[in-house]
Amino acid sequence: MANQDRHCGVGAAGSVHAANLAFRIPGVKLASACSPVETELARAREQFGIADTYTDYDEMLQKADIDAVAIVTPSVMHFEQIAKGPHGLCDHAVLP
Repeated sequence: MANQDRHCGVGAAGSVHAANLAFRIPGVKLASACSPVETELARAREQFGIADTYTDYDEMLQKADIDAVAIVTPSVMHFEQIAKGPHGLCDHAVLP
């Protein structure tokens, strides 16, 4: 069974990370994406085949089958997002 990964942020940098997760890392399934920007979510659905997209991070976290979250958002948001769990991968340092 593939690990279920949720991806937060699918803008310019987020799309690069999403592509790596979706196509280059064996055993990882990019199952959801979250962004407040609908055009980014549409691109995530089209490019990565992601059916579950969200504009609200907390709503995405309610999914019971999340193994990890890749957080690719502005750095000031990282600490709050990673503190909510589950396991997280951030593209920058996490500062409180």
